[in-house]
Amino acid sequence: MYVLLFFACSFLGWCMEVTCKLVQFGRFINRGFLLGPLCPIYGTGAVRMAYFLPLWTTQVESTFLLALVLCGTLEYITSWLMEKLFHARWWDYSQKRFNINGRVCASNLLAFGVMGVFVVKVLKPFAFGLFAKIPTV
Repeated sequence: MYVLLFFACSFLGWCMEVTCKLVQFGRFINRGFLLGPLCPIYGTGAVRMAYFLPLWTTQVESTFLLALVLCGTLEYITSWLMEKLFHARWWDYSQKRFNINGRVCASNLLAFGVMGVFVVKVLKPFAFGLFAKIPTV
């Protein structure tokens, strides 16, 4: 189930990124570093939240804070690793207020918290219910 969630959220994250850039620049820009329509950081973040957050808490407030920390850490480490491995920065939040080395920023952290609550309380139950209906061979 978590593998399906990973691919679904990687694809949805790619769609969101491409749509944002289409609106911003008026043309298609592939936002993934892969050749296909996937942004694995979104899938990884969703799986981490869906798996770990319910183990630690059921309260909305603490789910929000834990998601903020988990995903913020993932984004920072991913940015750093990609820069070291590929000698390029895929994103830079230096121009945004309250950023840490241009790798993470406050507005994204708040969005991660909201998305964490959404993933745990809405998306995981819905997706796992849907995935359970897929016939096995």
